Amino acid sequence: HLRLTCILNFLRECQVQMLNTENIDNFMSPYRQGTKGILFTGKPVIPPIWANVAQSSKGSCTCGIVKSQDRSIMSRFGVRDNMLPFVVGITAWGEIRPFQGRLSFGELTAFLSALSHEEPGEGVFT
Repeated sequence: HLRLTCILNFLRECQVQMLNTENIDNFMSPYRQGTKGILFTGKPVIPPIWANVAQSSKGSCTCGIVKSQDRSIMSRFGVRDNMLPFVVGITAWGEIRPFQGRLSFGELTAFLSALSHEEPGEGVFT
């Protein structure tokens, strides 16, 4: 019971927002400043690596997760089941950039960090 409580507390603190059709527009809003990262996954829970990335990026990046069952959001971003898991980063000014590295803590945090320091027109990942 104590271990479950610790896990639940960690997940609450990790700042991963479950995204769905009701909140995706607010998450993507230009009024909600800062870099954003979205993990598209077929897993039923937040993968520990994404929770760790979100915790590490807290303050510089907002992290969300989209489950594969949410077809409308998957379609909106052009993500298909055979691409999962898939990560996109969104710059502070709204450019969507696909993550193309290895799904490791180091590469994911470096990707989101680079996006958070990029200025409009720099195109670090284009």
